[in-house]
Amino acid sequence: MPGKHARCVGTTSGANATLDGRSTAAVRALLVVLCAAAMLVLSLLAPSASAAIVKVQAGTYLSQSAVTSITPTLPAASTSGNMLVGIVATAANTTVTAPAGWVKATSIFTSGVGTTQIWYAANNAGGISSVKFTLAASDNAVAQLS
Repeated sequence: MPGKHARCVGTTSGANATLDGRSTAAVRALLVVLCAAAMLVLSLLAPSASAAIVKVQAGTYLSQSAVTSITPTLPAASTSGNMLVGIVATAANTTVTAPAGWVKATSIFTSGVGTTQIWYAANNAGGISSVKFTLAASDNAVAQLS
């Protein structure tokens, strides 16, 4: 093989294709074995999760018109240590704020559609059954808490 570049030798299509004299079927088999070995090694090195992520409860979808705040609720008070997630969407590019301890995961504005924000409280204290999100201006809003 001249230089560092591979070149095709022999036929280039079908079951008899070769790459530098090796059957493509053999090369594919070798790649499968190498990928499987790499996945096995990575799975052994990765730390295992202590708990699976599961949905505990979801509040009802709340829709309100011309408001400066929106307060989605849960069907029952939250359990201490569970992550809470709030989704708030407004009809315009309205700034939304959440209570202390909540983190904005993402926000996206689409012209003609509005703004959607995802908020979370990673390790809530428990006993939370509603969360008030404040809008910077009067707007139509929808929200859900889970």
